[in-house]
Amino acid sequence: MNAKAAAGFAARYCGKLTRVSRSNFYVSFLFLPKKKRDAIHAVYAFCRVVDDSVDKAADVEARTKQLERWKRYLEDAYRGRAVHPVMIQLIRTIAAFGLPKEYFEKLIEGVAMDLTQTRYETFEEVRNYCYRVASVVGLICIKIFGYENPKTPQYAENLGMALQWTNILRDLGKDAKMGRIYLPREDLRKFGVTEDDILQGRLSDKYRTLMDFQAQRAESYYREAEALWDPADLRTMFPAEIMKAVYQRLLAKIRARHFDVYTQEIALPGLLKLAIACKIYLSARFFPLPQRGRGPG
Repeated sequence: MNAKAAAGFAARYCGKLTRVSRSNFYVSFLFLPKKKRDAIHAVYAFCRVVDDSVDKAADVEARTKQLERWKRYLEDAYRGRAVHPVMIQLIRTIAAFGLPKEYFEKLIEGVAMDLTQTRYETFEEVRNYCYRVASVVGLICIKIFGYENPKTPQYAENLGMALQWTNILRDLGKDAKMGRIYLPREDLRKFGVTEDDILQGRLSDKYRTLMDFQAQRAESYYREAEALWDPADLRTMFPAEIMKAVYQRLLAKIRARHFDVYTQEIALPGLLKLAIACKIYLSARFFPLPQRGRGPG
């Protein structure tokens, strides 16, 4: 396979991996120009395969070896070498958008935490995890989207925290089946909920009060992101706003189910996500605010 054919295969591979994942993020990428969409697919695919290397391998030793392999692949990519299709496409993305290596390294560090850590004592510990697995992904994405507002990196960090905290609430039951609890122990003690309550899915009043507190925490990060948002960036940053709108609706649905995240999966219908994406994209495309002078990103 020549270089052009390999590049085409790599782009299709990342696009398919993103599509079949049925992630809430996929709909956010639909309206991006092809170059940016292919780049985002490469980043998402990298995040997916690295995360799967920890979640799907048989044991800790196998997971560690898989993660070390992706670390080596990342090192090779920044030297311009790759054999895996995800990394072939990521090399092109790194070169096109100047993506810092440290962001990907932070992501791997965050995923590595899942190898050995299944409990978190304080919110600060969980926040550190969320920054690595979510906020740095946001910082990567905004470099691909493009932005002018100098506060946009802070926006991305807060939005990443909000999205990840929403994920933590949604996946509480699924994570419990794997023996993981991301809610801080200090919060469990504060509201009188035991680890066994979480692992067994006991839907008590104390549990719902605890989850309401965590939902408010997610909402505070959405508000922080909104306070830093500049509508003048909507033309390029609309995918981030789509993500925010979709996940806020998801959080509202979790609330509406009274935080029963055990008996059935909580998700938004595909058509609703598409409708949200179309509304925000059309606002960006046809009713943009005046753009300022060119800035970073």
